Amino acid sequence: MIIAGIGTLANVEVVLLNGGMPVGLPPLGTYEALHVLSGAQRVFYEPVAEHTLGSALGDVLPLGAAGNWTMLSVGDVLLMVGVCIWVVGAMTVNRPRMGS
Repeated sequence: MIIAGIGTLANVEVVLLNGGMPVGLPPLGTYEALHVLSGAQRVFYEPVAEHTLGSALGDVLPLGAAGNWTMLSVGDVLLMVGVCIWVVGAMTVNRPRMGS
């Protein structure tokens, strides 16, 4: 759970530094990228700019295929890896066998 905790702290840190999660523009055209950052999502997300602090910790890792992109942060990846390690560990705990 330490890895998941580090991922969570990385996400919280960059949000606190910037007042929202900085997000890099996905490999889309400008119109689509602006649409992604419009409406209710714009309250929490902000585009990466020159003044962005810790932009490398923001949502800058594109994941997906043409027309269906999502952006991940380093913290998101660490959080997912940490949770996966925890789940695998919980599934492989030595338990007494029935009838033994």
